[in-house]
Parts: sequence; structure tokens; C-alpha cells
Amino acid sequence: MNEFEDAHEPLYVRVHIPKTAGTTLRAVLRSIFGSRLQEAYEDHPEVPRMDNPACIHGHDLHDMFGDVISKHPNVKWITFVQDPLSTAVPLFPSEEKPNAGELC
Repeated sequence: MNEFEDAHEPLYVRVHIPKTAGTTLRAVLRSIFGSRLQEAYEDHPEVPRMDNPACIHGHDLHDMFGDVISKHPNVKWITFVQDPLSTAVPLFPSEEKPNAGELC
């Protein structure tokens, strides 16, 4: 018998893709799950690992919590995506060119 065999409640796993409502959704998840929200960001290794999270939220889910996710019988995945073009355009550096306002 594994540790989740009697678990009727799902484990929600939120895969955070950068620039897709991470801050807002983290606040919503905190209001729903409270102290049972496990954050998974490799740049914050000081966050302690929970024994029985109701929701795991972050970027680094596989490396940090792959064992928990793979063993749980009722995982519900959550993610948001954004239009690829509107995501990529702000990442390109903008340099002013002498003729930036001219078409030809």
C-alpha cells in the first residue's frame, strides 16, 4: 500500500510558464490551498518540502517533485499559455535606429 492509496482528494499541479499570470495565480492558489500550497522554484531552495501538499506550483516541478507527482493517483494539471508572438516580442532588445519611423 503506498502513501496515496487512500487519497481521494486530487493533487493539483500548476506548471508555471514565465509571463503567464504567475504572480496572480500564486495569490489565488494561496487563498484556496493556504498552508498546503507547495512552491517549487529552484531559485528558492530554502522553501521547505511538504509531506502532503494539496497543490504544487512552480517552474521546477519534475526535478523537485517528480517522485510525489508520479506516485499520486489523482493528479490534476493546471497551466496557462500565452500567444507565442506576444510573449516573444518583449524579449527582443529594442534599439533605436536612425530611421526607425520610416518604412523605406
